[in-house]
Amino acid sequence: ENVELKLRLEQEERINKLTRIYAVLSGINSAIVRIRDRTELFQEACRIATEAGRFGFAWIDLVDPENLELIPAAYGGAESAEMAVFSSDRVPRSKQGLISHAVAQKRAVFSNDLLTEAVPGGVRRAEAMRRGYRSVVVLPLIVDGEVTATLTLFAKEQGFFNDEEMRLLNELSGDISFGLEFINKEEKLDFLAYYSPLTGLPNSLLFNNRMTQRIAAARDKQQAFGVLMMDIERFRLVNDTLGRNVADEVLQQVAVPRTAV
Repeated sequence: ENVELKLRLEQEERINKLTRIYAVLSGINSAIVRIRDRTELFQEACRIATEAGRFGFAWIDLVDPENLELIPAAYGGAESAEMAVFSSDRVPRSKQGLISHAVAQKRAVFSNDLLTEAVPGGVRRAEAMRRGYRSVVVLPLIVDGEVTATLTLFAKEQGFFNDEEMRLLNELSGDISFGLEFINKEEKLDFLAYYSPLTGLPNSLLFNNRMTQRIAAARDKQQAFGVLMMDIERFRLVNDTLGRNVADEVLQQVAVPRTAV
């Protein structure tokens, strides 16, 4: 009878954990459909993970590939404000053991017992352990084949993650990554609609839009304003004789803002 009771309790616990992760997966997928801002999506993902998934603490870091640093982007949980104090600035990736592995291997990495974890971590993990967290998973968020951010989830239960949970969590990281890719493409389309991809300066559509607004404002206030126009002498000659690539470089150099000495 005791064995049956133990098996039944284990089964209930397993179903309970899966239900929590399904709730996170469902909630974040709904957020991906309606949210078009990266920061808002990150904040909502952390909120859903801690409220629907009942993870004690959730954290998203941006990954800076050039400087090999992590940049805190969002966090959630009952103790998140206090925990944020321990990692509010850029952190070298080398000091974040599990996160470094997740970024380097481009796959989820987890520990079911932080007390016995051989891989060194940073101040955030030490503080989490001091507060009683025992299990952690790091999910890489991959856009265009590169890890651009990581989602870290802490649980106080020891041995929280198994194959079933990890299957759902890998699906979760894939869904968030898809949402980030969609946001990137929308931002790029918005940029190309109003700015020159060559110089980064506003194009004629945005210029005409702003000029129309300025004329209307000046008319209402009975004011005058000036417009400065610049022209590059013999630019057509540069384009015809030296080629389009050189002409493009000239435009880029002219577009770079100069700081007065």
